[in-house]
Amino acid sequence: MKNGIEKNSTYYMYLDVLRIIACFLVIVNHTDSRVFLRTSPSETWFLGLTYFFICKAAVPLFLMISGVLLLRKIDSYKNIGKKILRFTIVLIVFSLLYYVDGCLTSNSPISIVSFFTSIYHNPATNALWYMYLYLAILIMLPILQKLANSMKKRDYQYYFFFSFIILGGMPIIVHYIPSAAYSDHFQLFIFSCYIGLLLLGFYIQNYLIINLKKCFIAIAIYIVGIAISVVLTYKEYLSSPKNYLFFDDRTLITVIAPSACLFIVVKYLFDKVHFGEKGKRIIKEIGGCTFGTYLFSDFFIHKLKAVGIEDSLFQTVNPFLAAVIMEIIVFSAGMAISFLFRRIPFIKKLL
Repeated sequence: MKNGIEKNSTYYMYLDVLRIIACFLVIVNHTDSRVFLRTSPSETWFLGLTYFFICKAAVPLFLMISGVLLLRKIDSYKNIGKKILRFTIVLIVFSLLYYVDGCLTSNSPISIVSFFTSIYHNPATNALWYMYLYLAILIMLPILQKLANSMKKRDYQYYFFFSFIILGGMPIIVHYIPSAAYSDHFQLFIFSCYIGLLLLGFYIQNYLIINLKKCFIAIAIYIVGIAISVVLTYKEYLSSPKNYLFFDDRTLITVIAPSACLFIVVKYLFDKVHFGEKGKRIIKEIGGCTFGTYLFSDFFIHKLKAVGIEDSLFQTVNPFLAAVIMEIIVFSAGMAISFLFRRIPFIKKLL
């Protein structure tokens, strides 16, 4: 139903396709930077940097997907409590995996007190920071669901203007024109990039009618958005070769706009394409393995580095190709182990 809120639990294949894309891009985000951080501008440098800004869509995509799924109904506090408990358990279990592995690798003593103290303050590994964000979203979910289901189309557009255009655009303006900075006392507390992305996914699903023309416009904006990030980052490099990744910020409009466009294009294409039941089952199964793949991704990245495979790849082939091979290996390994674990009923409920 368009121009209205969908209340049912219909399966949307495009969301699983986006999950798969976003999961792979998370891995890219954690492996691609070596391509350009250790080199100077060249064809490989520009290729790696472009790939890097493409992968910035990972978190916005996950948030927009979550917006479609979490906001389409109003859960009871009991059901939300179950969601919070589930993700808390997953966070603790996988944090423990990374903590124990780190202790064994560094020959450090294992301490339960030290473990809980450390994860209270910081994620056990880089990838798990998103779990903290997601838990915070779940805690706010009773309010967010009621907000999303009561807002009108114009309310969403008003929210997006301040969350994305103002809060996502002003840092860029201030970066180039410091005098444009406004007073710290002017705080738009209710507006947030992360909450905005949740609402944006919900808005696109329920209010945006996507046709071929809008799809082409989205593709054009996506290409231009990525190009702007690359060109401006190159200019940043010329000014400061050791500190030039100002645009590596998922809350900037230069990341949000291309991410939203990618979401729109994938939605349009996979709403139009008709898959057989077998094809749908395959995509649904792969999509269902993405959470586990994400959770294990840093583990496999660390192991490939520890045994020297990463260095060997980067010394043998072009750095960009080496990074892509690394990402495929990590993604495939994560998918395989996630698929196996999901055969176990009680683990499947967590993953």
